[in-house]
Amino acid sequence: MAASIWQIPAGGLRVLAEGPRTGDGPHALSGFPAEVGALAGARILQIIPELDAGGAERTTVDVAGGLAAVGARALVATEGGRLVGELQAKGGHWLRFPAASKNPASMAVNVLRLMALCRREKVQIIHARSRAPAWVALGAARRLGLPFVTTYHGSYSGRTGVKVLYNSIMARGDVVIANSHYTADLIHRLHAEQAGDRVRVIHRGTDLAVFNPVAVGAARVEALRRSWNVAPHERVILLAARLTAWKGHRVLIEAAARMRDRGVPDLAVVLAGDPQGRAAYERELDALIGARGGSGAAPRRGRPLMAGASTARANTLIAVKMALRFGLPLIGLAVFGRAVVLSVGGDIEHGQFALGVLLILAGFTSKLVPRP
Repeated sequence: MAASIWQIPAGGLRVLAEGPRTGDGPHALSGFPAEVGALAGARILQIIPELDAGGAERTTVDVAGGLAAVGARALVATEGGRLVGELQAKGGHWLRFPAASKNPASMAVNVLRLMALCRREKVQIIHARSRAPAWVALGAARRLGLPFVTTYHGSYSGRTGVKVLYNSIMARGDVVIANSHYTADLIHRLHAEQAGDRVRVIHRGTDLAVFNPVAVGAARVEALRRSWNVAPHERVILLAARLTAWKGHRVLIEAAARMRDRGVPDLAVVLAGDPQGRAAYERELDALIGARGGSGAAPRRGRPLMAGASTARANTLIAVKMALRFGLPLIGLAVFGRAVVLSVGGDIEHGQFALGVLLILAGFTSKLVPRP
């Protein structure tokens, strides 16, 4: 059977079978019955390195909350992170686990640890959301005879044979969830042999109540504005994204400098995102800001305190991505009625609903700043 996981039909959260699949081995979705009703009582484990910033991390928490809401036991094996509190508040259960390790010897030991954890918690499905823990999860699932699900959250760096093999783990699930048709096409192009016909597109959702302007108090907005060192008269251009090169920070810094040079006043460009250990990239951005920032529209860096507060504060949201995936901040800005700027360089299907969207070519600074 092939299954589409985490669909939400009228009757509530269910696991839905979608017809026969070709596959090999005794583990080809052996744990998925043809039709499963509401998931009350099901024990489902998600595994991810950490629960800090990022789309995969946010989705992990959201899915755990959805599972808990229908009576499932939503387990998350992870090192920890600042979203653990929210996970627990939504009814999920944090299982401390060294899921971030990429050391082959440690990963081999982690297979045994995860097997023991699954036995103790009587896990029925393992759902992997990141590559290193996915290899661990695959080993544990196969030895325990458990269904193994992966979510392919977007493009991965690296095109060498070794890196493609490493990335292919996300296409080896009994069910491979792609968060968009762009991602599904990417999986079929890079990992057709591993994925077969098991790819299912399930678009990511989010709780729009988080971005309700009524729910975002003025005190929260002003506190965030002060933390960003934004003057009262300045308009905020926000790039809310992890500090990684493909998010396009360099492009925005260059564009900000050009806007300043052309006399665009009162702009505060904020690069708000976690570095996630990328100290060299942090230093590179700081040096570029120093070289191109000057005064006026000089970018400044800071982490958003709350999604709703940060989007409420922004006048314009920039997503200068080299390969655009589902962008939660884009949704927030649309809900708040702010301007949204997207870059074309990947999957833009999630942003097409936004009214007044300006599409630009990824990586081309001149497209960010119109000619005078």
